[in-house]
Amino acid sequence: MTDTLFTNVRILDGSGQNPYAGSVLVQGNRIRQVGRSSGAASGFGGGNASVIDGAGATLMPGMCEAHTHFSWNDAATLSAIQTMPLEEHVLWCAKVAKRYLEAGFTSCVGAACAKPRLDVVIRNAINAGQIPGPRYLAASQEITVLGGLGDETLPHLPFPEFSFGVNVSGADEMRKAVRLFLKYGVDSIKINLSGDNFTPQSPAETTWMTDEEVAAAMREVKIRGKRGIAHARSSDSVKQALRHGIDLIYHASF
Repeated sequence: MTDTLFTNVRILDGSGQNPYAGSVLVQGNRIRQVGRSSGAASGFGGGNASVIDGAGATLMPGMCEAHTHFSWNDAATLSAIQTMPLEEHVLWCAKVAKRYLEAGFTSCVGAACAKPRLDVVIRNAINAGQIPGPRYLAASQEITVLGGLGDETLPHLPFPEFSFGVNVSGADEMRKAVRLFLKYGVDSIKINLSGDNFTPQSPAETTWMTDEEVAAAMREVKIRGKRGIAHARSSDSVKQALRHGIDLIYHASF
């Protein structure tokens, strides 16, 4: 295990107190010791540690991003994200995971992926040490309803493979979709309760899912000890999320 001792740093420890001069000992990927000091780090364990003189720079714990989309590929439309070939998409996700870590995020919560197992594969690769990245909670694809946010099918191309989200109609189809993603190993199930401003056919103020559909999803989620997360901009969708015990509500705009 590699020990690293940061000396002569201005510590911002996240407790709410003012930054202070000190030293920090890191063992492997764990912060083991934090102490105040005005100069050299006396009294610290880890005599064989590599020493980095921070020259008065600020040192802080890693940040957590609570709304992460590794597989969003900077495209202008949902369909352009979804139609990226799978092989290139995996490489893209690995690159983005590394980018998050280098930006100071050591934990990230997935808020949906563009293909069924992208988040799971990247999470597993990070945990196995195969690629660099933050600790990660993997999400499902967005589950939506016909005509809702994420339904990118067209009249002449009504096939589910052409949709950004997974389209369901009724509690039984919702249950099947949730069970499939849980089988794949996700940490959370993402459902789109409302629309959004960039989808004219499903505005942000509208609420699309029925209580029966949401209840079916959350029953499966809780049975497996996972989390339910929701895109919810409209006031009705936020209330719906609260009624059904959804764990994480994104946006809550209206």
